[in-house]
Amino acid sequence: MEKKKSGNLLQALFLIAVSTGMIFLAYRIAPVPSSFVGSDGVAELAGVIKIRLAMFFVAFALITFCSVYSSKKEKVGQRQAFRFSAALSLAVALGTSLLFPFTIDIRAYCNTNGYKGTRGMQTVSFVRDMKKDLKENHPIEITLKNGDYSLDVVTYTVSSGRSGRLAREYVFNYGGRQALISKGDYEEMSSLQPCEAVTVKYYNRSGLLESVEWIKGGDGK
Repeated sequence: MEKKKSGNLLQALFLIAVSTGMIFLAYRIAPVPSSFVGSDGVAELAGVIKIRLAMFFVAFALITFCSVYSSKKEKVGQRQAFRFSAALSLAVALGTSLLFPFTIDIRAYCNTNGYKGTRGMQTVSFVRDMKKDLKENHPIEITLKNGDYSLDVVTYTVSSGRSGRLAREYVFNYGGRQALISKGDYEEMSSLQPCEAVTVKYYNRSGLLESVEWIKGGDGK
């Protein structure tokens, strides 16, 4: 019995190491874009999220394979092996991603903008909208006076049981809509305020920004 418990512990530690390693690899090959504004920024954001999602599924498949292989070596029944591997794989992959997310934090943004389903479904829908926006390439232009736009930082806790982490999203509110922006975008926009007005070009589906032009008072733009 003690040997079996030790084996399960070693297996769990191995799976955690695999999951964490895949996350850090995703961070290395797909870092968060410095800006989410403009067609290049939107395309880069969509690409990064797609790569990180792919890494998550690769990690999950690898963890599942390792679990099934280990269970079969211990001569556990086929059905029991599948249940055990599926539960352990899901717990390890999702549990590890709570501390080190595979994808960029967009849960609050997706909820606010009406994306339905699980976090994965929302993420896929968001990426699909970005791709459609870029393909159509018809941003909408509006001009807003001071007070009709604002910058916000949305914070929330991503948790499971007693463990968790603090997530932070930066958003630009404009004309009753909201755009996800990067930390760099937020800091740059904050330094340009206050302004008399702002001209915004945005993508209709994703709500992301194609451009933002700050209009100063008195001496013009």
